[in-house]
Amino acid sequence: MPTSSQTPTAFEQQMLDYINRARLDPSGEFDALIADAASGTAVQANITSALRYFGVDLALFRDQLAAHDPVAPLAWNRALAAAAGAHSQVMIDTRTQGHQIGDEPSSRRCAVARGARAAAGFA
Repeated sequence: MPTSSQTPTAFEQQMLDYINRARLDPSGEFDALIADAASGTAVQANITSALRYFGVDLALFRDQLAAHDPVAPLAWNRALAAAAGAHSQVMIDTRTQGHQIGDEPSSRRCAVARGARAAAGFA
């Protein structure tokens, strides 16, 4: 679960690195994840299992990644981490998965309340 620390944990940093890798080179992300498209084999067994479980169309996945332009990397934001951690706890407590649970404030309001700056396009 995300923490509100000034710096991310090693796991959180790894996830941020994966996100930024995909943002910087969306079309290259396919090759970073998929070892053999013909057999549906990924670079890790857990990815292969997820591909098969969800019935991922790898040709469509490749096309969708290629359709994205590269964008700038993201930086760690402790206010957003705190908001995400609070939302994760609500999902755990209610045994529900969603973007907004019950009367929970919007992600924008939740993040701003924890110190994030509001930005255009941030819901």
